[in-house]
Amino acid sequence: MQDLARECTNLISMVHVSSTFVNSNRPFGSIVEEKCYEPKFDPEELINRIMQMNPQELEIEQPKILEKCGFSNTYTFTKNMAEVVMERRSGDMRISVLRPATINACFREPFPGWLD
Repeated sequence: MQDLARECTNLISMVHVSSTFVNSNRPFGSIVEEKCYEPKFDPEELINRIMQMNPQELEIEQPKILEKCGFSNTYTFTKNMAEVVMERRSGDMRISVLRPATINACFREPFPGWLD
């Protein structure tokens, strides 16, 4: 998305929707600031390694990777990696990060289950 954003000549800023739980790997009881923490691993290197795995190997390695990196699920783990990679590649691009607690489908209006 950042590559595409850089091609937009009139772009003023970019908004990235992340998750409140993006830093859920922080030590229990610690203060978690609204910032992108530097991970103990290289996200881009790990992404490349994962992309080389076949589905069976990934199924075996996934729990080990999550545990080693301190995450309980792939959702928060990948949201964290996305923020880190985005920040590293931002350069002079203005980026706002939104971290909603949850995004759910509608209960009633405009109809049950609607999500845009």
